[in-house]
Amino acid sequence: MINNDKIINSISDDLNNDYSNDVNYDLKINQKYCGSNTCKFLFSYRLPEQETRANFHFQTMTELAEKLNRTMVLTNVGRSRISSCNQFPYNFYYNLDILQEKFPNVKFISQANFQQWAHERHKKPDVFHAYINTDKTNEPNTFGFVEPFVEILLNKHCFNQFQLNMDDNMSFKHVNIGPTGLWKTKHKNSIMSKYLISQLNMSTDVLLINHDLRSNLFLDGKEISPVPYANHLIKAANKVADELDSYIGIHWRMETGVTKPLTQCANKLVEWVNRMKKTANISNVYFATDYPINGMGKAQSSTFHVVKKTHHDAVKILNSSMHLNTWMSTNSLEYLEEIPELSEILKQEFEGPGVQGIMDKLILILSNYFVIGSEGCCRVHSSFTGRVIRSRMAMMKAGNPRIKNIVSHW
Repeated sequence: MINNDKIINSISDDLNNDYSNDVNYDLKINQKYCGSNTCKFLFSYRLPEQETRANFHFQTMTELAEKLNRTMVLTNVGRSRISSCNQFPYNFYYNLDILQEKFPNVKFISQANFQQWAHERHKKPDVFHAYINTDKTNEPNTFGFVEPFVEILLNKHCFNQFQLNMDDNMSFKHVNIGPTGLWKTKHKNSIMSKYLISQLNMSTDVLLINHDLRSNLFLDGKEISPVPYANHLIKAANKVADELDSYIGIHWRMETGVTKPLTQCANKLVEWVNRMKKTANISNVYFATDYPINGMGKAQSSTFHVVKKTHHDAVKILNSSMHLNTWMSTNSLEYLEEIPELSEILKQEFEGPGVQGIMDKLILILSNYFVIGSEGCCRVHSSFTGRVIRSRMAMMKAGNPRIKNIVSHW
């Protein structure tokens, strides 16, 4: 079972006390949370894209924190996103110990402890907001200040829960580094990196970072590999894999890339599975999809907005032709429900994209045979399937007897 103390972090209210006569009070608070008289944080409060890609984006921002000599705030997670409004701590999704091993020179602080630090400070921390822009219409390696949008931060990005010194007097800077193609050579990347660091190197207590990057910023660092998932999730996935014994793992992303009739695709999948069952003498099937199998009507992807009758008909064909094991039917996440404090936020997490997507990924990685749709039946290439395929390749290369194929297409 996961440690409830690491998942739910209560915030005590220390604001009614009068510390005005203690000039050293804030120094003591900084020592308590940062181990020094000053605290300098980088808070990347909104990571673009869903969980698989956000995993990489967070590491890019951690590299930035290292170059700026700032403590990295471990932004909360939930609903397959990394953002300040989510209610689960970072280590609900990810293995924090391995993240620290990947970045041994970076100090980390949980979002809850960062919030507590701000609450306990007598003089509220000052804040600077920066947006890293990749605009191709403006000159690269330039910057400009924009009108403050404090209300958006407070209400849309949940900064009303932090006691930070945020008002219309704080600075909002856009730093334009230009489109990715301009800084992908080593020389140009070095120029861009030095410029970006010079623009973000400041004494402000809290540096808020927003961006819509789709690739790594720095070429001088180590190759970025995914931060492994939390041990409690890996343990739960292993339990399901052991109970299923040998099984076929199916991933069908119905959101995009569909040009053929979905019912035709479903029938082809049934034919493929039946052939494989006979050939490999295997009976169990695990089914992962962005279709709303939980009955809530919400897809398992935050970008899959319209679920149509054709989607329902395709899944009906599968259900009538084979027994589909899913994250729900296997009770893979049932252990989380044993923690009463999680009940309400777990309900929200399970209603749409969320931790179940990670569970699907882990169980697919462990499947004996892995199959995805062919061109026209689904989106063939995605970061999700890429993560599964790379993991299976590594396992097969290491001689894991469980893995019988890397990936097939029905």
